[in-house]
Amino acid sequence: MDISRIMKTGHYKFNTDPKSLIIATMIIAVLISLGFWQVARRNEKLAIEQQIINKNSGEVVQLNEINSTDPRDLEYRKVQANGHFVQQGIVYIDNIPHQGRYGFNVYAPFKLKGKEVYLLVNLGWIANKNGRNFLPDFRMDEKEKTITGSIRLPPKRPFVASSTEQLKLKEKNLWLYMDLKKYANEAPFDIYPFVIYLDPEKGAEFIREWPVFNPKTAMHTGYAIMWFSLAFIALIIFIYTSSRKCGEGTE
Repeated sequence: MDISRIMKTGHYKFNTDPKSLIIATMIIAVLISLGFWQVARRNEKLAIEQQIINKNSGEVVQLNEINSTDPRDLEYRKVQANGHFVQQGIVYIDNIPHQGRYGFNVYAPFKLKGKEVYLLVNLGWIANKNGRNFLPDFRMDEKEKTITGSIRLPPKRPFVASSTEQLKLKEKNLWLYMDLKKYANEAPFDIYPFVIYLDPEKGAEFIREWPVFNPKTAMHTGYAIMWFSLAFIALIIFIYTSSRKCGEGTE
């Protein structure tokens, strides 16, 4: 008995064996699932973007007044803090380009007024004018002040960085990247587990053009269309290769 599936439509018959049908079904199912996965990733990124917008436009958090400092709750929140910068523990992050010029991102510790804890603040970008062996020579204004900015989680260690042995806090620090955990272990003071990115300030010595979260929805939409299209093409190919004119071949 012939176990093939036969379906006649007009002058054509659809003839395939169970093995081919199973393989084609699996391939098409995988391609469709990949398409829906990209749709889900797109929606997930859009939700993250909206969450960031909501956090950034919400009420300003007064860091001097709160006790809970879970960075996951505070990330991207607008914050304000009162205290003063200290000279000890400033770190220059090397080889940061801006508009074709190389320079440093500069991090400085900030002591909260009324608390024995510090914040690590990203002051922004400054040009490397004298070469990497000569760091900018400036003194932090240690007068009491109020700073505003947004909270970011510690940046991840770059894949290309070969070692963390060089990350030692000295009088002048030139690091390849910021490792907040390493900084906290080396610093002679307690520090919160997040970084404050200062708001742009007219006339400031530092350039503050912070990276903005990009959900890349167009990319995910494009991939989804590609996977769905491949699934459709696979279906057409399967139907075409399994169809014959009536009278051709054997049943």
